[in-house]
Amino acid sequence: MAALSQEEILQNTRTVVQGLEALKDEHEAIKGTLVNSIQELSPEESALIEEK
Repeated sequence: MAALSQEEILQNTRTVVQGLEALKDEHEAIKGTLVNSIQELSPEESALIEEK
């Protein structure tokens, strides 16, 4: 395996950070959708979902 230059390591690190930020944004969007869905349920339905 060839050694990576500092520039390659830095670029790879930036790529990983961008991927993690994209995953974080996607997670927040999904979480928001789920929270909104739960808020629209009846109390009984909401309790069942929260148990799971």
